[in-house]
Amino acid sequence: MAVDRPLGSFGALIALAQRLGLLEAFVEQALDALRKVRNAFAHSTAVASPNQPSHQQQLADRAPSKPERMPSGLR
Repeated sequence: MAVDRPLGSFGALIALAQRLGLLEAFVEQALDALRKVRNAFAHSTAVASPNQPSHQQQLADRAPSKPERMPSGLR
């Protein structure tokens, strides 16, 4: 999918799915966190690993809060 198209990015797809009511808030947060970490890796000039402490902390900081109850579609 080309980036210059309306749904050409992962962020645009996440936003559309959320606006259509297809995602619970915690799923949207998790996908957005993954998108940001993926972008950090993609635009980095250094060799990186998710096992590095700085990346682990970044993931922990962006982790969504756990839902009060399991969404009905996941029971």
